[in-house]
Amino acid sequence: MSTRSPSYPSVDLGEAVRMMLGIFEKEGRAPVKEEVAVTRMGYGGMNGASQKALSSLRKYGLVEDVPGGVKVTQDGIVIAAHKSSPNHPDRKAALRRSAFSVELFSDIFRDFGAAPSEENLAAQLTIKGFSSEGSVRAAKAYRATMELVGEVDEGYKPDAPPLSKVTPDADAPPASDLAVGDVVQVQINGVNQLPTPKRVRAIQEHEGQTWVFVEGSDTGIPMQQVILEAKANPPHPIPPRLVEQKHPAPDSAVSDGEREWLRGPLSKEANYRIFVSGNLGPKEIGKLIKLLEAQKAVLSDDDE
Repeated sequence: MSTRSPSYPSVDLGEAVRMMLGIFEKEGRAPVKEEVAVTRMGYGGMNGASQKALSSLRKYGLVEDVPGGVKVTQDGIVIAAHKSSPNHPDRKAALRRSAFSVELFSDIFRDFGAAPSEENLAAQLTIKGFSSEGSVRAAKAYRATMELVGEVDEGYKPDAPPLSKVTPDADAPPASDLAVGDVVQVQINGVNQLPTPKRVRAIQEHEGQTWVFVEGSDTGIPMQQVILEAKANPPHPIPPRLVEQKHPAPDSAVSDGEREWLRGPLSKEANYRIFVSGNLGPKEIGKLIKLLEAQKAVLSDDDE
């Protein structure tokens, strides 16, 4: 009597990520009925193939069951957020956790490492009770998954807590290494806030908080919301200070979608006008106050 083969995904991790992105880009992390989820993955409806594919996403930890269907997991959100930055350490760590959440892949890595030949691996899986066809499929899925994940640190053990063992890639410097001239993106809850990445023109400290200023804007951005896209090479010759914003003329035209919210005198020489778009409530006003306080600190630093 042959032993029962460990379950394994019907697709490799790269294909599973592609299908997960199909769900996330349409539905975000909202619960989705399985019948809808498989259509977002590229299938026409629920059938044997689509059910196996959805099961693969569960095995990789890219979706999870919730009342009313499934939803994208936190690791899935991280992978989606850094889709355009394949070497970002958070993305690489999430991919590794996904790969080794598959019991069979953890076992193979422990016994054979990341790069056994497909022929040898298929033969070994046959000895363990896999059918000839099943062993070939599993070997291909494992090799493709390991190629996506990349080289794993020698000290990594799949049966240890992954978060404590995965080491960020050396070629993806953390945001704390930011310097004037670097190219960055801004992300809030995994969603890009800039239409295109921008170059850093100043970095300022204020009351223990680091603020980043990018080209084309005088608004400070909290360091924790900044994602490093590329280091300056050669360093961009931008002086590490902010240019004082000129007040608009009283008859300045308002852009489409904007409205004048407040105006008034600040002193004998200075007036203010505030233009806004969209809804403005207590939460938005609180953020505006914090940004003005940061701007005040920057100008005070320049005066000193």
